[in-house]
Amino acid sequence: MVNILYCFDENYNKQAATSISSLSNKIDEKINIYIIHKNPVSFKEIKSKLENLNFINSINIYKFNDNNYEFPNLSGSHVSSATYFRLFIENYLPSGIKFITYIDADVVCINNPINEINRTIKQMKKENYFIAGRVEGTKEISKDYFDNLGFKGKKYFNAGVVVIDYQKWIDSNMKNELLEIMKEKYDQIIYWDQDVLNSYYNGEFLELEDKLNYNFDLDNFSEELHDFVEREVCFLH
Repeated sequence: MVNILYCFDENYNKQAATSISSLSNKIDEKINIYIIHKNPVSFKEIKSKLENLNFINSINIYKFNDNNYEFPNLSGSHVSSATYFRLFIENYLPSGIKFITYIDADVVCINNPINEINRTIKQMKKENYFIAGRVEGTKEISKDYFDNLGFKGKKYFNAGVVVIDYQKWIDSNMKNELLEIMKEKYDQIIYWDQDVLNSYYNGEFLELEDKLNYNFDLDNFSEELHDFVEREVCFLH
């Protein structure tokens, strides 16, 4: 059974509800949803409605309690501390989960992603990758940025949708490793936990198909692009 993870606060309750509803409307088998939330009480009524949707096997919500940290680059930002919640997933999620797919709360499901997620997991196992993400940048075109963060790898992933080998995450003591990176690179971090995760993996990730995290550019809108999204894209971000 596919496991889906969201991390957000009350500011994204409506977006997350839309995302989960869109997912339920497109899938054809049951899934488990896990949510790490700053204020779960604010999502209680919405959760009760979402639990009745088709193919939602369970919705498990956890209150984020790791508040004794000063997270980088939040002052004056459009994002909140919730963007860092997934660094702590081993403190909240059941240890028996094998793989989990993280989705940003503002991602909308357009087509059934189950087969693509399972195909990605199969490939991760075969090629021994611990995480899969869509390539966002390369050292060739973003050299200064890579140098700023001290990336050894040649590619950088977008963390809006990522597939995680959760057992490898636990075994690698990821929380402490990521928090140490966050501390060491505090002043260099621009893109929040995405920078932290990329600093850890250093380009060692499976390249996720664009259709699982498609960045729709309204400036280049066309009927052809619209048809492609409607036909091929699983997650629109």
